[in-house]
Amino acid sequence: MLAAGVVVGAYVRHYDSAIPRHSSYWQQATPYNLAYDNQAVIAPLVSSKVATIIVPHHLMVSSYTASVFKSLESQRYQTVVLIGPNHYSLGQDIVITSRADWDTPYGVLSADRWLIASLTRSGGAVVDETPFAVEHSISGLVPFIKRSFPDAKIIPIILQPTATIADGVALGQTVDMLTDSATTLVIGSIDFSHEWPTATADAHDVVTADLIRTFDIENLSSVDADSPAAIATVLTYAQNNQVTTAQEVFHTNSGRLIGRPDEPTTSHFGWIFN
Repeated sequence: MLAAGVVVGAYVRHYDSAIPRHSSYWQQATPYNLAYDNQAVIAPLVSSKVATIIVPHHLMVSSYTASVFKSLESQRYQTVVLIGPNHYSLGQDIVITSRADWDTPYGVLSADRWLIASLTRSGGAVVDETPFAVEHSISGLVPFIKRSFPDAKIIPIILQPTATIADGVALGQTVDMLTDSATTLVIGSIDFSHEWPTATADAHDVVTADLIRTFDIENLSSVDADSPAAIATVLTYAQNNQVTTAQEVFHTNSGRLIGRPDEPTTSHFGWIFN
């Protein structure tokens, strides 16, 4: 029998179960370094403790995402809970997590397997490694986490498209129960309006921003985003930690950025909750 943590080839054995190693979306440091070197201008973040954020996984706006991560580097997070959509509807369960570590251009981002075990024992999620091999809502952001918070460990969670707002609320309550808010950052990895011309996307985003800013969880099902349930998780976790401020730090649209506003677009928000 192999002891916990013994490395065998590409796998790490923990209690006799092989855990695969997943990889970041881009495995070279160059595009992430460029994002940090060319950070976009965002609204100033307030200086108090940040409990949770929403950032895009659409790497077209990686300089905006890098700006948010860079601004939080002085805050000493030990655990990062990364929550995004299950884009390809892989797996049988509504809420899925992974015990794998992540190869990134900045080194290995370790999974917090102790908290992940607690999450699964509580019934909050089921471990299924298959979706994570292709899920860019997680793989796109793990390098930012490793670079900005090099000592933190990750709990990755993805939600099926069929997840309800109630599912998101329940997950937010479970994450709050299991983690120490003083050392935890909860990240919603979420892209917003899809497949609309810029003007239509902007109109949808006005509604979305109002719901997020007012913590109107009950009506999030009307949000144009790739995971309204993940937004519900973020807002629930924030509320459970007496967070009362939702600050929009950027809002972009792919059509506006590339000068093609009449084509199908994707919109992006950066939010911090503190």
